[in-house]
Amino acid sequence: MATLTRDSQSLQYRLEALPIFEELLRAKPSDPKRQRNAALIHKSIVGYWLDVDPDRALAYLPRAVALDEARLANDPGHQGAKLDLSIDYNQFGEYLSSEA
Repeated sequence: MATLTRDSQSLQYRLEALPIFEELLRAKPSDPKRQRNAALIHKSIVGYWLDVDPDRALAYLPRAVALDEARLANDPGHQGAKLDLSIDYNQFGEYLSSEA
């Protein structure tokens, strides 16, 4: 997963890409590659906001979790889906630790 710098232009590109990935997913909602791509864009936005404004990260994190949980439910042995979901949970942990 590509990480974002604190450059607001990088964030803007991801925010512009997000509806494109979501639209592609709506066309084939059970496609695991499209689920992953949509989840990754959400995760990259979360990564930016966790460093800058953690409360804004929470708007994107549940969607990444839901997509990765769906991928794992459809293929419980898929190591990539397990890794992606673990990253989501780690981001939730980062968010919660920022609230403490």
